[in-house]
Amino acid sequence: MDLDPVSLADVVALRRAKVDELRVRTFSWGHEKRAASARAYRLREGHAEIGYVLASDGALLEFAVTPAWRGRANDTLTATLHALELKEMRARTDDGLTCEAALAFASRERWDVRPAGPIYALETGVLRRPPRPSLSEVRPIGAADAGHAVSILEQDSSIEPELYESEAVTLAAREERLFGAYRGGNLVGAALAVPLPTHRYTAIRPAVLPAHRRAGLATYLVGEVSQALLLANRRLIAEADVLDRGPRRIAEHLGLTLAAQRLRIRAL
Repeated sequence: MDLDPVSLADVVALRRAKVDELRVRTFSWGHEKRAASARAYRLREGHAEIGYVLASDGALLEFAVTPAWRGRANDTLTATLHALELKEMRARTDDGLTCEAALAFASRERWDVRPAGPIYALETGVLRRPPRPSLSEVRPIGAADAGHAVSILEQDSSIEPELYESEAVTLAAREERLFGAYRGGNLVGAALAVPLPTHRYTAIRPAVLPAHRRAGLATYLVGEVSQALLLANRRLIAEADVLDRGPRRIAEHLGLTLAAQRLRIRAL
């Protein structure tokens, strides 16, 4: 088996075929960011193209083989890890072929397997909208008020810094992807709708000022933004770190279901 270095653009069709087989048919914003700087390879056996790999910082990010080679997925994954000298793998439980091969390798080589966080999706099509806290409302934020939203978003450490840069937030406002939670007429929370690359999926990044937390405002904000996205024919996805209970509680309260788990597999 050979690994031919290529650009990410050269494996777009292979990545699309892979994502179409997932239960939640998209990659997260963070995953796509890592993939953009990853090394891409085509897997070849003789003249036949049998799959592709993405690897970054010593970790395997994506792995896939063509249908004709699925029976040899375990051997192909093992050869790939050894050839690239990788000591870590990322996998999702809804990616059956890769997950099965990765867990078999981990068991054989005694690698450590740990959950990296859940993936929730609205699979029923029915959103449970939470009650509105008193004196509260959610409405879109215009570009003129984007700076105030930045000051709120940057206080939440779970939001990626690139998403709350001034230009990114202003663009979100212009594209009607920026929403505010108002209490007594004052902006006390903000949420970004983050479009993902496939199948109209969208993630939500909410933030509420510390003085207004634990009052149901974040759940209400995410619920109202989710309703707006559904009306715009978008699909909902939510991710959380393994120890971050807040996003998980919000997702479950709104009726999203646990669709997959992200796994981190490392050499001991």
